[in-house]
Amino acid sequence: MQAAVDEAEQHRREYGDQVSRLSAELEAATGAATATKAQVETALQGLHESDARMNADRPSSSPSWARRPGPRPARRSG
Repeated sequence: MQAAVDEAEQHRREYGDQVSRLSAELEAATGAATATKAQVETALQGLHESDARMNADRPSSSPSWARRPGPRPARRSG
C-alpha cells in the first residue's frame, strides 16, 4: 500500500513540475506575442503615416474643381 502512495506522490510532483514549466513557457510566449503585436502596430502606423505623406505630396489626377470644396460646376452641353 505504501508503495502505491509513494508512486502517486512521485507522479504528483512530476506533474506539478511539468505544470510549472509549461506555465513559465506560456508566460514567456505571451510576453513575446505582446511585444511582436506592439512592433506590428508601430510598423503599420508608420506605413499609414508614410502613405498619407505620399498622397499629400502627389498631385491629384482629378480636375482642380474636384479637389475644392463647394458645388461642382455645371457641365456645358454642346
